[in-house]
Amino acid sequence: LAAQWAAREAEQQLYAAAQQRLQLLANQGADALLTRLQLRLAVLRTAAAQWALQDVTAQALTQNLQALQTQQPELRWLGLRSASGAWLAMTAPWSQAQQGALSHVLPTTGGEGGAQPLVLLQRSQGQGPLDTLILAVPLPGGDGVGGTGLLLAKLPWLWLQAEVDAQLRALDAQGRIEFLLLSADGHLLAGPATALATHAGAQVDVTQGGRYLARQAVAAGADAGWQLWVREPSAQAL
Repeated sequence: LAAQWAAREAEQQLYAAAQQRLQLLANQGADALLTRLQLRLAVLRTAAAQWALQDVTAQALTQNLQALQTQQPELRWLGLRSASGAWLAMTAPWSQAQQGALSHVLPTTGGEGGAQPLVLLQRSQGQGPLDTLILAVPLPGGDGVGGTGLLLAKLPWLWLQAEVDAQLRALDAQGRIEFLLLSADGHLLAGPATALATHAGAQVDVTQGGRYLARQAVAAGADAGWQLWVREPSAQAL
């Protein structure tokens, strides 16, 4: 009886330590990922503040967007939208359907999202790399470009997948830990190749019936509509 009690206590302590370690890794991965997004938001906010002080034409605005895209080539599309919803300039033309799809994910209250930048997930009609991230930065006050308009940028989904992979390699050189990026409703968005091969676009049981220990990062991407999880095979962790 004493041996059984001691074994049970040891197992509980080991389980708690493994969960604590996974929680730390999840938070570190989420912080690193969100930092990468914040850097790009900072660039957009700086540009928005500069342009709001200028009295410029649509042609000049387009040139400004193209110059910013040259500096940040991972931003595959940039656009300026007025408070009324009219497009002032963009780096590449869009169809009405594409513009409508973007408008669908933008906030409809609080004056184009209020004063805070937003990171939004725009889902494609199907599943796959057509999903994108939308970075939306409110323009400062001003009569011409400003008001409560938005400077918008699109990050390809593959960029986020690459960032998740990079964080995984940085935090777990031995390749034992898996990072899973899930949508708000639990569908797999990004992760290791083995998980994508079996769960891409589907709802995921992160622990797979107890075969994995898993922890979710605290408040990771809550505004963007995703969840970041880390998991490790239970037999390996324990």
